[in-house]
Amino acid sequence: MSVIQLAILAPDSRSAERLRGEAEACEGIEVALLISEWTHLDPQSLVRRLQQSEPEVVLIDFGSREESFAFIETLKQGMDDVRVLATASSASPEWIIKAVQMGAREFLPPPVQTAVLQEAFNRYRRERQSAQAPPQHKGELFAVTAAKGGSGATSVAINLAASIAQLPSTNVSLIDLSQPIGDAATYLDVNPRYTISDAFEAGDRLDPVMLESLMGEREKVSLLAGPRHFAAKAERNGLPVGRLLSTAREAFSHAVVDLGSPLEEDALKQVFDNDGRLLIVLTPELTTLWRTRQVLEFVGVSPDDERVRLVLNREEKKSAISLKEIESTLDRKIDWTLPNDYRCCLEAIHAGRPLVHFNHSQLSHHYSQMAIDLTGLKPRKDRRGLFGFLGGGSSK
Repeated sequence: MSVIQLAILAPDSRSAERLRGEAEACEGIEVALLISEWTHLDPQSLVRRLQQSEPEVVLIDFGSREESFAFIETLKQGMDDVRVLATASSASPEWIIKAVQMGAREFLPPPVQTAVLQEAFNRYRRERQSAQAPPQHKGELFAVTAAKGGSGATSVAINLAASIAQLPSTNVSLIDLSQPIGDAATYLDVNPRYTISDAFEAGDRLDPVMLESLMGEREKVSLLAGPRHFAAKAERNGLPVGRLLSTAREAFSHAVVDLGSPLEEDALKQVFDNDGRLLIVLTPELTTLWRTRQVLEFVGVSPDDERVRLVLNREEKKSAISLKEIESTLDRKIDWTLPNDYRCCLEAIHAGRPLVHFNHSQLSHHYSQMAIDLTGLKPRKDRRGLFGFLGGGSSK
């Protein structure tokens, strides 16, 4: 393991010694420079001292001085390649966002512990190795939307991601792009520390390592939660949706995106630009069929274009509108049907888990079959036969 040269800036001698102790307890770390009461020093002189010691990583404790965050910009101007880890006496969202905006790569919650530092250093090592490695094949991208709100696009996105994560050799992310607020974290009973807003705030600094650090994990799926607060669509205009999707494909073998409803032209373009496939969720209702037809016209692809697939949710054998009538109305075949099972869906939401992990209902098997069809991956085998996928699906 290569040794990382670390510089520590602390607001006082006690903090400096404590941070040194935590850092030196990490594997492969050498403290090249330790400066206490750094906030009283001239910023330019401080940068020159750091340049002389040539650290790869600088850990800065701002104490209670939020106004000192501006030093990160000064430091990055003089040492563009250095990785900045920030901490402070407050870990409020406002402080975290400001530190990242100024150029910090990560904000570590106070008091900084060895385990947290070790994870941050390991992420830096992985990023450095990734930058030196030859380009790798990008992962697959599946975007889920619905022509009409309430059709179940979020449930489909969650359970598709969870089903793919059950397949061998997969590394799956779920990105909640729903507006004006996302529901995926609520469905999974996750209280996210970071949201998609933080990913957008990172701008050009967003890379696979940073993206992973913004995510929480649930049932082997890495979740980037939707906006924490109700936000107007205008707040996302011009933000790098394409950069986010491209980065997700670099970091994960499969990325599932909940686009929500209605579908936005820019988001659709970015999905196709990133070789993604669009799954449109609909239900067997006249208003939903009419809206789905409008969405298909909006997307503007031919009926045999496999970049767009249709998922009929809440399908019932005795539905007033038959599957044949739905396909005739849309002039397009339905790729997958998901049986109506309101009770199982509600129980899974109350449990804060994907339905495919919560029970082995027919609906679970249909989700599993959809994941197999989309990825082309074969499930693991066990003594029961196919791991978790007994009972078949309903793909057409």
